[in-house]
Formats: sequence, C-alpha cells, structure tokens
Amino acid sequence: MANYRIVVTELNVTNMVCNKCKKFINPMELHKIVMYIVADKFTDHYYEHVECPGNFTV
Repeated sequence: MANYRIVVTELNVTNMVCNKCKKFINPMELHKIVMYIVADKFTDHYYEHVECPGNFTV
C-alpha cells in the first residue's frame, strides 16, 4: 500500500485549471478540488474538480 502524507503549501489561486475539463477553478471553490503534488515536487501541481466524471488522472 502506498504511503501518503499531508503537505501544506501556498496555492497560486490565480491560474488553477482543472486537468480534465480545462475550466478555471474559482478561488472561492477550493473545497471542491483535488490537488496532487507529484513526486513531492512543489513545482508540479495538478488540480481536478471533484465533480469531473471518471477516475482521477493521477
């Protein structure tokens, strides 16, 4: 089983776009997103709407 840890980082809320639907993510709706930090690199962030259909990308 994979090990997960919670990472707190500053979000750049000015240009968040959903990986699936490519729509802008409103900063007031951050509770509706899933954020991935891939391979513990803080420069590679991936965001998806929780409502987007199907499995998550990562």
